[in-house]
Amino acid sequence: MLDPPELRKRLRRWRAFSLLGILASATATYFAMTYLRPSAGNAASPGKTSSTPAGAWSDAALQQLDQALAADQAGDARGALRIASALLTPGAPPPPGLDLYLASLHSRLERNYDAEADLLRLNVSAPPAEAALINERLAFNFSRTRDFEKASEHYKDASRQDPFSATLYYRWGEAARHLGHFSDARAIFRRALDRVPTGQPEHESLRECIGLKARLCAVEEGQDEKFQAELAERLKEPVPSGYWLLTAAASALQHKNLPEAAGFLGRARDALGKEQFDELLNDYFFRAYADRKELADFFPSDPAARRAKLLPTMTYSIEP
Repeated sequence: MLDPPELRKRLRRWRAFSLLGILASATATYFAMTYLRPSAGNAASPGKTSSTPAGAWSDAALQQLDQALAADQAGDARGALRIASALLTPGAPPPPGLDLYLASLHSRLERNYDAEADLLRLNVSAPPAEAALINERLAFNFSRTRDFEKASEHYKDASRQDPFSATLYYRWGEAARHLGHFSDARAIFRRALDRVPTGQPEHESLRECIGLKARLCAVEEGQDEKFQAELAERLKEPVPSGYWLLTAAASALQHKNLPEAAGFLGRARDALGKEQFDELLNDYFFRAYADRKELADFFPSDPAARRAKLLPTMTYSIEP
């Protein structure tokens, strides 16, 4: 069997992958097989008797896990869940990693409260860094099914366990925005900005994106004179930032000035490039105007293509 340090290392890596939403796709099976299942060389050899330590994988349990993973690989997540759930014994600790695998199956089947129960069993004894990963994964699951109240609770818990992550605060701010808690969201986004590394060009897009989301809160909450004055100054710059041009477009949309909004959107697309522009326009605020004919040039004609993506190409702008 795997020794505890090696098992913990594998579980930590698997949790890190799960944070990126990989468990929501069929590739989850690959990671489960690679990082969850112990290698054959560590199992007891056929024909030998050995005592299985409490909480470890027995030969019979490994065979049952193989059946579950095979069903999962074949696309039968429900069958895999049925087989893997039978490995749980009331009153006994589950084999290492089983709770995490059950959580991945529940997540893909959108049974988020079951996934929460699976992961919270792990959370009881997890070190802070791993507990933060667990809570952030739970928050992501609930955001994906638009339960933003529950998502916010888990992002708050995660922030107590890992208070240094800019992306964690960014996603928490997004959940607060969806709840209409704009003042709270702006405060959370400010905390996210404080955690973005400075002086590193590769993080500037993250900083700009968080700033845009904070300004969208101001637009949705009601634009005060200070906000309007800063926006006017930014637009006077020789080459205005594409993010500020998007802010100007949002302000125009809020005032129902669609022709002016279209002008700012066109300039923002030129400044940002189409791929980045499309990602940012996928925000729920802009998507609310996707059917307006004045803005038809900026949104896909197919309604299905307008849906927020689970895994956008810019990893920092995960939109629930």
